[in-house]
Amino acid sequence: MKVSEYCINGWVKGMSKLKRIRGFFINLIRSPILLLLLLEGVVVVLLYNYGFRITYGPELVSSWEAVSAIGQWAGVLVGFLIPIAAVYLQSKLDESKKDIGESNTALLDEFEKFEDEYEGRLRSLKSHLDRKGNFVIDGGNFSDTEETEQTLENLKRKAHKFVNTK
Repeated sequence: MKVSEYCINGWVKGMSKLKRIRGFFINLIRSPILLLLLLEGVVVVLLYNYGFRITYGPELVSSWEAVSAIGQWAGVLVGFLIPIAAVYLQSKLDESKKDIGESNTALLDEFEKFEDEYEGRLRSLKSHLDRKGNFVIDGGNFSDTEETEQTLENLKRKAHKFVNTK
């Protein structure tokens, strides 16, 4: 293998890894729950960069008005995001219902095509079912039981002679 072929093969393998990573992140972003978690993480990192820290300091004065203001802002954001999420999820459910309906229609068409193609064969198989739905193959007329018993006796005698001759 030449060096150029090695470089090209390595480049192709690297591109396939990048495609897999890209596909993973695209699927990650498409998921609404993971998207919300990602946005939350971005907000936490930005707040940390601007100097906000989670600390415990008994000497600090708690401002209940600030806590109330943050709660009101959170209520506004949640009140804004919930209807958007509900509409988004409803549209996804409608798309999946449409896909399921199309696949059911395709399956029904395939079944009808199968039934049309094998209708004669299915009719001949139905003739082999008894009243209980058991599959029965008629092996002939066995009303003459004496002949069958004689045949069994002959087979037994032949087997006995064969075993005793050795």
